[in-house]
Amino acid sequence: MGKFLEELKRRNVFKAGIAYAVVAWLLIQVAAIVLPTFGTPHWVLQAVTFIIILGFPVAVFLAWAYELTPKGVKKTPDADGDITPPRGTPMPSQRHTTRFCTASDGVRLAYMTAGEGLPLVKTANWLSHLEMDWESPISGPLLRDLSASFELTLYDERGNGLSDWNVDDLSLDAFVGDLETVVEAAGLQRFALLGFSQGCAVSIAYAARHPDRLTHLVLFGGFARDFRGPEQVNAVATLIEQGWGQKNPALRQYFTSAVMPNATKEEYDAFNELQRVSTTPENAARLFRAFHSIDVTALASTITVPTLVLHARHEQGVPFEVGREMAALIPDSRFVSLEGENHFPLEREPAYARFMEEVSRFINESG
Repeated sequence: MGKFLEELKRRNVFKAGIAYAVVAWLLIQVAAIVLPTFGTPHWVLQAVTFIIILGFPVAVFLAWAYELTPKGVKKTPDADGDITPPRGTPMPSQRHTTRFCTASDGVRLAYMTAGEGLPLVKTANWLSHLEMDWESPISGPLLRDLSASFELTLYDERGNGLSDWNVDDLSLDAFVGDLETVVEAAGLQRFALLGFSQGCAVSIAYAARHPDRLTHLVLFGGFARDFRGPEQVNAVATLIEQGWGQKNPALRQYFTSAVMPNATKEEYDAFNELQRVSTTPENAARLFRAFHSIDVTALASTITVPTLVLHARHEQGVPFEVGREMAALIPDSRFVSLEGENHFPLEREPAYARFMEEVSRFINESG
C-alpha cells in the first residue's frame, strides 16, 4: 500500500484530484448563482453537478496515465521498469534498454547498461539524453568504445534527459544520491567510476563516501570547486534562461564554441540540439548554478581509491590549471595531460586515442 501511495504522489494524482475538486466546487457555485438568473430549470443545475462529479474519476485516471512535461503530454511509464522509445526515435547502433529507478526523494532516474567486461559507471554531467547520446557524433563513439571494453553503466541526471525534469533538489547530496540509486538498481558491488567535467566533483564525493565500492576513479576535464566566480556564473545562467529553448541556436552556440572550439558543423549542430531538447532553459540554468556551487576540495584530500586525472592542455571550457589543481588535491593520483583544446574528447583527435589507451590500461592492469 505504501508503494502504491508513493506512486500516486509521484504521478501527481493527489494534486490533480485536489485541483479538480476546487475547480469543480467553484463551477457548481457559479452555476447555482447564474442559472436561476436566466430562469433555467432546476434539473439543469442538477445535471451540471452530476456531470462535474462524473468527471472526477476521469481526471484522476488521466493524471495517473499521463503527465504534462516540457515536451508536451506524455504517457507515464512505470517508475521502475523498461521504456520503449516512441516510433521514429533513432535507436543506437547496438540496441540497449533504458530502465528507470527512483531516488529517495521520488525523482525518477533513467539509466542504461551496455557491453561486457569490468564494470565501469559514468557519472552524469551537464546535459545528457541516453538515447540521443549514443547516436551523437560527439559522445556516441566514446560510449560505444567504452562499452566494447567494459560493462558500461550511465544515466541521465535529475532535471534533464529521460530522467524527471520537475525536481526541487539540485544539490551535491542529491547528485551523489542519484549515483547511489543507479548503482544499486544496476546491481553493482565494486566498479570503476568515470567522471567528466562537472561529474568529476560528484565522483569525488561518491569516492569519499564509498571507497569500498570503487576499484578505480577516472576524472576528465573536471574541477573540484568553482573557478568562474559568482558574477560570471550568474551571467552565463541568465543567458541560458533567456535563450536556451529557442530554435535559433545563437546563445547555445556561444556555450558550444567555448567547450568545443575545434568542432565541425555536424558536431556543433548535434550539441546545440542536445542542449535544446534535453531540458528546459530554467533547468539548464539551475543545473549550471548548482554545479558551480559545489566545492569538494576537502573531500578530495580524503580519497584513497587509485585515481587517474586527465585534462586537455589547451582547453578553454575548464582551464588546464583547474584540472591540475584537482589532481594535486587527491593523494597519489596520476595526472595525464592530453594535447587538445576541446572539453570533450572527439574521436578524430589524437587526444581521443590517448584517452582510451590511458583509461583502459589504468583499469585493466590493476583490475
